[in-house]
Amino acid sequence: WWRNRGADLPATPLIFWRDSMQTAEEKKHKSPAQEEKSEGIEITDLDAFSKEGETEEGSFSFEKKAGDAETAQENDSSSEVLIHMEGITKRFYIGTENELEVLHGISLDVHRGEFTSIVGESGSGKSTLMNLIGLLDHATSGTYLLRGEDTGEMDDDTLSDLRGQEIGFVFQTYNLIPRMSALKSVEMPMMYARVPQAERTERAERLLELVGMKERMQHNPDELSGGQKQRVAIARAMANDP
Repeated sequence: WWRNRGADLPATPLIFWRDSMQTAEEKKHKSPAQEEKSEGIEITDLDAFSKEGETEEGSFSFEKKAGDAETAQENDSSSEVLIHMEGITKRFYIGTENELEVLHGISLDVHRGEFTSIVGESGSGKSTLMNLIGLLDHATSGTYLLRGEDTGEMDDDTLSDLRGQEIGFVFQTYNLIPRMSALKSVEMPMMYARVPQAERTERAERLLELVGMKERMQHNPDELSGGQKQRVAIARAMANDP
């Protein structure tokens, strides 16, 4: 998509997650081993290696296309690890009889420019993991390095700065402010980053044009289709060049 728009691929990894869908007939013919695996979280990294792990409900895997790993290693910038997680666990209701461990020792690396998908059934831990990656929540145990910096040692202000500067969020329900135009919505993250008015307006216009919203910049969310709202959300996620 980015190449078709004549733009460079973003340096920051793009991470998506969705619920897997299965028909009753497909589930009927599954073996017990296949059923157990499908109930867990599956993380598919589209470029190189494979690993295995466990979540609350079952197993998950990291997979990359064989053959692309060598190409990535030849390019130093492509092989840079931006997200490194090791032994990540997450528990809720700690110390009570209802204590629940959702993530069990997850480890993964995401390199510069990669596209990563997280796939699993509802309740398998996808959103919990995404909240940890996006610095919206803290792991119970384990190590998370973002650009080589240990996020577990950071205070709330530092984490907030990182979220604003290093991470772009595209929400499933868009989360556009109802009375704010597409242009103002894309400008908002830059306003919090103290980008001057003229610069943020110019950049917001450029991003909206990139996603095909040049003619709809002054429209509010209730005047946009679902797909148009999604494109505004994508432009807003890229506002601070994460």
